[in-house]
Order: sequence, then C-alpha cells, then structure tokens
Amino acid sequence: MERHPRQALPQRATTLFQTWLVDMTERSGAADVPVFGARRNRGLPGDRAEHLHAPGDRLETRRLAYAGDVAASRSKTILRWALTVFMVGAGAYHFINPDMYLAMMPPQLPAHRALVAISGVFEILGGLGLILPQTRRLAAWGLIALFVCVFPANLNMALHDIPLNGHPLAPWQLWGRLPLQLVFIVWAFWFTRPD
Repeated sequence: MERHPRQALPQRATTLFQTWLVDMTERSGAADVPVFGARRNRGLPGDRAEHLHAPGDRLETRRLAYAGDVAASRSKTILRWALTVFMVGAGAYHFINPDMYLAMMPPQLPAHRALVAISGVFEILGGLGLILPQTRRLAAWGLIALFVCVFPANLNMALHDIPLNGHPLAPWQLWGRLPLQLVFIVWAFWFTRPD
C-alpha cells in the first residue's frame, strides 16, 4: 500500500533538514571535528575519506557530540546545586551549633567565635553565589579560598583527636577529612570554568 504524500512530509522535512545541516557545517569548516578520537582529514585516500565524510556519519557524530554535551551540562548543573545546598546548609550550621566548630579551632588563632561566624557567612554566600551565572565564577574561587582557610581546623582536629559534635571518630575518619578538602576544592574549581 502506497503512503499518502502528507504522511511522507515529516520524513522529507527531516531529510531536508539533515542535508541543510551537513551543508552548513561544511561551509563553516565545522566538518573538521574529532570523530571518536581521530580528526577528520579531507586528504585521506579512498574509501576511508568517503566513509568519514558520508553525510550520515557527520550527522551521527554531531548527534553523539550534542548528546554528550547535554549529559555533561546536566551533570554539572546537578553537582552545582548539590554543592550549593551543601554549602548553605554547612554555613547555617555554624550558627545553629557553633560549639562543634569552636572545638576544631587551633588554639593559635584568635577570636574563635568570630572566625566561626565569618566562615559560616562565607559558606552561605559562596553556596548562593553558585546559583547565578554572573556570580558563579567569583563564588567558586571564594569557596576554594575558604576550603584552604579551614584546612588548619581540620588538621587540628586530626592531630588532637577532637570529637565531631561530641562523637569520637576513628583515626581513619579524622585523617580522611583532610583529602576530602581537596575533593571540595576540585568540585568548586569545576565552576570556575565556562559552561
């Protein structure tokens, strides 16, 4: 049974769009993009060159690249919101239970209560700053600086076996908090890069 001409319209429109897309990308020079780790090369001989420049191949490569970009962007957004929620919650906890943070403070530092409050404010500001594109980069750099600044408190906690909120921790838990700071620094650094 032959298809009605109207039923074939969506298929024809898709084919026309694909042809137009390939043509436009070739004119702009965008056809020279990586294909599964190898650069396209117009000088390749014979079947290899034809295979690399087949319209279906180019379109499929672009579809895969676009799908990868969307997935990466989605992951970055989810992790950005996770860091935002974590930092705002941690910052607020500086005011809900300041004694937990006061116990970690190295005795060499002055004004423990003020430093706990200041770090809490900057954790909240850094977390909220990740939300807006205009403040995201500055907030990420601010959080990196903050993670470096609070490192002495975590080191002091590990060196002197200080309980966390009144609960004693095993040595591996105390020392495991130190490399965790590096994880947070890398996490925040991701948001200093353009989306």
